[in-house]
Amino acid sequence: MMAILFLGLAACLLSACNDEMDVQQSYPFKVETLPVPTRIVKGETVEIRCELKREGRFSDARYTIRYFQPDGKGTLRMDDGMVLLPNDRYPLDREVFRLYYTSESEMMKLKAIWFAVLSITVFFPGMPSRAENPIKASPDRFSIAVECVKRFEGWHGEKKHWPYVGWGHKVLPGERFTNSITKAQGDSILRADLRKLCRMFSYLGRDSLIVSVLAYNVGCSRIKGYGKIPKSRLLKKLESGDRDIYKEYVSFRCYKGKVVPSIERRRKVEYMLLFEK
Repeated sequence: MMAILFLGLAACLLSACNDEMDVQQSYPFKVETLPVPTRIVKGETVEIRCELKREGRFSDARYTIRYFQPDGKGTLRMDDGMVLLPNDRYPLDREVFRLYYTSESEMMKLKAIWFAVLSITVFFPGMPSRAENPIKASPDRFSIAVECVKRFEGWHGEKKHWPYVGWGHKVLPGERFTNSITKAQGDSILRADLRKLCRMFSYLGRDSLIVSVLAYNVGCSRIKGYGKIPKSRLLKKLESGDRDIYKEYVSFRCYKGKVVPSIERRRKVEYMLLFEK
């Protein structure tokens, strides 16, 4: 069994969602860690030494940390003894810190993946605490969605990837993209694709983003239905107002009729990151 920890680190406050906001700025930062053991046994504790490095310093920026573990069982705590519960955010008040992961599963591989949201949302007094338009995703969630897609799609920068370029964009007739596009261009294309899908599923409200991320990977026809392909049970439930969709969402885990563990893991991570209760 493989335990995968997805640790999200972000400096953010919820704000109004608008692609043309002029009050939000993004500043790059990263988290550096020392190497950790690749295998651990039940009851063993692993220390993860971390350091947050940021380019800019802004008095109103607030950092939080959260983690996800779609496979295996274990406990993660901060160096001050605070236990982190999956999918909850906790304030981070220092740049150098340590995490301790204790395994509750038998011999397994530990793969620590720093799932950093590469944007900082700076709070300015007077900014609303909720999205004014419930159909649009908050900047924080949209950035998480973008990084999630990048993590699982990978970079399509070689000719063997054609007709896919960037982070999984399928080149359409009339487009002149090639596998030699820059990562900045790839990022722009990915964001445009996700926004287009969000508009398509905008009637689903707060569930539009997670469905859009799924559609980016599996295609709209498998969700909306087309020709002999029926409308998915996932979409039927959401359209009826039933948001108990975990089982239906994770069911998009097969290739040629067989369950693929890596795809199943992707679905679980997407759900934990993007589903709003």
